[in-house]
Amino acid sequence: MTAANQMIENQQVVQALWDAVNTSAGNLATIKPLIRKILKTEPWKERLVPQLGAEPVRFKSLVEFIQTPPLRGCGWPPEKIPALIKDDAKLLTDWRRATTASVGKPGHNSDNITISDGRGTSLAYTLDRLEREYPDLFSEVVAKRLSANKAAIKAGFRKPRLAPFDQILKLLPKLTPEERRKLRFLLEEMP
Repeated sequence: MTAANQMIENQQVVQALWDAVNTSAGNLATIKPLIRKILKTEPWKERLVPQLGAEPVRFKSLVEFIQTPPLRGCGWPPEKIPALIKDDAKLLTDWRRATTASVGKPGHNSDNITISDGRGTSLAYTLDRLEREYPDLFSEVVAKRLSANKAAIKAGFRKPRLAPFDQILKLLPKLTPEERRKLRFLLEEMP
């Protein structure tokens, strides 16, 4: 296959993804295979867009391609695709790895609350860490026998949520004397 033909084929794959996401109201049966293909073959890196002429459209990063307005890119916010594939643990993990720079290197870490390697609360980050550090628990999540949150708790890198009473006890020392008086009054007035 010639380079020009490959770039035309790349555009067809990109266009199919754009059409699926923007016109099929999130039909995941169509979108997920296209995302897998985009991640595997990287057609976004170099393609010919007929409406833009004979000059190839090139991108260095998937995030840049996703955020660049059409016709050169997709014009989507970075969280659009993760929201569409959040129920597919493996695909979401692969997407995160393709769109997140390694720690310590400049890049796009838009799906995570922090960039630090040791912290994060997004679903994609949690799944990525489970796959890297706890593959047995990741397998349970992929098989839908365990939630990502419960797997993270089981792995020990996330703490379980405190019961409401325990939350109150934890916060009581932080109250001012006036706030404690108000709380005491409210508690006495409750049925």
